[in-house]
Amino acid sequence: AGESAMRKLMPSEAELVSYEAAAGGVLFKDVAPGVGTAVKAGDKLRMLLTMFLSDGTMVTRTEGIEVKVALGSKDLPAGLLDGLVGMKVGGQRIVKFPAEVGFTSEYRAAAVAVVKGCGNGVCKLDAEPVVAMVKLAGYEKKECQGSKDSISADASQFFTKGEVRVTIGNEACPEGNTEITEARIKMRSMVENLKASGKIDTSRQEGFAGVVPKMNKQ
Repeated sequence: AGESAMRKLMPSEAELVSYEAAAGGVLFKDVAPGVGTAVKAGDKLRMLLTMFLSDGTMVTRTEGIEVKVALGSKDLPAGLLDGLVGMKVGGQRIVKFPAEVGFTSEYRAAAVAVVKGCGNGVCKLDAEPVVAMVKLAGYEKKECQGSKDSISADASQFFTKGEVRVTIGNEACPEGNTEITEARIKMRSMVENLKASGKIDTSRQEGFAGVVPKMNKQ
């Protein structure tokens, strides 16, 4: 969505009544629900962020600026991060947070990185509430960071044996240690469907590796 389209999503005071509430006077509403498992504290998020003042002035340097942050950290204001709890990959959310839990002077360095006109001791975000349009592009699970397991496919024996070997991460981290995106969730779903339909020979698993036997090569 472009800047003008996002501005049309700015909630009126009447619409805010239907928003869900988080700590510190934060209000939020999901525009698109996303897929997979909801993010939690400690997960590293990659989001596309566009922020507006209540009068509709866009204050991020660009539309959809990419921001990476661990949920629950103090790298960005609590008002913004508290509004992201429960989001899923591909989800889009509108978050309104008051200045008291927003880009106060404590977060001036972070504000300067993403917000225009917020330097030299002057920042309207110090005193005004902010409406953030957020899309969760991907995230890394806290418990999987540093893991060496991931989803991969080895097709080296496809033409000789008609087999493709698929590694599916591990039990705690089925998506592996890399960033979880919509594409990876779809790949995981495809593998599970192959297993359920018997196209993956689970009797030949090694750990969490499976073999797709003798696929029809038309």
